[in-house]
Amino acid sequence: MIRLSFGGGVIESRADFDRRILALLRKNRQALGVACSDPDDVAGCFGELIEGGSAAAGERAVVLLDE
Repeated sequence: MIRLSFGGGVIESRADFDRRILALLRKNRQALGVACSDPDDVAGCFGELIEGGSAAAGERAVVLLDE
């Protein structure tokens, strides 16, 4: 499971948001043993994380969004 939660703390700028996403992606990559070709590319790394996690689990990926 890949979990990205923004419930803790206040994000005051786009830069803070990007840092939070990158930190969450890094945490999930480490937990799943997935590498990203460019760890600073949020969209690319998220896609690679989904693909790598799916391949590692041998299951199809499902993305759930909760507001």
